[in-house]
Amino acid sequence: MDVVKSRVQAVPFGTERVTPYRRVVREIWRARGWRGFWVGYSVMAVRSVPVNAMTFFGYELVLALW
Repeated sequence: MDVVKSRVQAVPFGTERVTPYRRVVREIWRARGWRGFWVGYSVMAVRSVPVNAMTFFGYELVLALW
């Protein structure tokens, strides 16, 4: 669903009155099938490791300094 969210957010504000989630899902499905919903997953998975590690480090640091 991250692919759908990103595509919906890419629509310029004010150009559509209703959030086009169904339309975006149909477009992805027709263009790439089920694999279209996994575009960018490997990059996101690799990026999440250091991001979450720093989040936990920052949280623990704040608790230690408090």
